Amino acid sequence: MVDEHERNLMRQGSRILTVKEYLKLRESLNPEYKVICDGILNTGARVVEFWDIIKHPAWFHASRRLIDLPKEGSAKKPKMEQTERTILLSSHGVEVMEAAYKFGIRPKDSATFCQAMTRAAIKAGVNPNGINPKSLRKDCASWLLESRKDYNIDALDIARSLGHDIKTLVKHYDGNGFTKDEHRDMVDYFEGWGVR
Repeated sequence: MVDEHERNLMRQGSRILTVKEYLKLRESLNPEYKVICDGILNTGARVVEFWDIIKHPAWFHASRRLIDLPKEGSAKKPKMEQTERTILLSSHGVEVMEAAYKFGIRPKDSATFCQAMTRAAIKAGVNPNGINPKSLRKDCASWLLESRKDYNIDALDIARSLGHDIKTLVKHYDGNGFTKDEHRDMVDYFEGWGVR
């Protein structure tokens, strides 16, 4: 049963989850979708970028904890200034990407992916309003910004990794009013992110 009193934090029509909400939703996904969602959340990649990352394992550098996303793998949006970038990962993010390549996941069409997430949210008792594949990237951005001071990470590093400009990143994902417990969960989730 969905808790009607839970917070429904939305940005551009997509829900931003807490770590606990994400983990509840994740438990209701099938194994392939768990790997896909973990991959998008840990890379902060746009969904179309993630499918290209999966097709090109040579872009992933486990020992350096990063993915070099070239221009041909980057989303092609007219307003995008940054078309190639380095995506930084935590230790957990490296494990997630290794699992994604080992699992042999295949790209999903947007409607099917969205339906899978909605079904999982309902099954998990998480309000499905606004939960979609884009939510995962928004979770990544929000959680990293929330954690940055704990890890002494410059917001510019987060913006670069996500392919955002700093103004957009801060405007949409900073100051979301997370509780101390939610903050600690986010810090723990991305432990070691960006540390070389």
